[in-house]
Amino acid sequence: MMNGHEISVFSLIISENQWTTYFELQFQNEVADFARLNNENTVMLLAHCRESEPLSRMLLLEYTSNGTLYEPLHCYGASEKTREYEPNSRPSIEKCQA
Repeated sequence: MMNGHEISVFSLIISENQWTTYFELQFQNEVADFARLNNENTVMLLAHCRESEPLSRMLLLEYTSNGTLYEPLHCYGASEKTREYEPNSRPSIEKCQA
């Protein structure tokens, strides 16, 4: 972005004949869910975009470079990250190390 902050963009481009009311409703629900979240453990929705030519939908989210929750829960680097998690996360990480 112009202010130097990095962002994540999730983009969906699909032909109009494949786009259904159900997909539009799902996109709107996703936007509403992200807009309601206000927690330090979740990414923040910065903006969303709905274009009709070509049909596309985008979510602009704050960027986090700390990896994903999938990695420590599925044994990728779990040993280095164990001490960073709260005590209630340890059973999942220890299970990965077993």
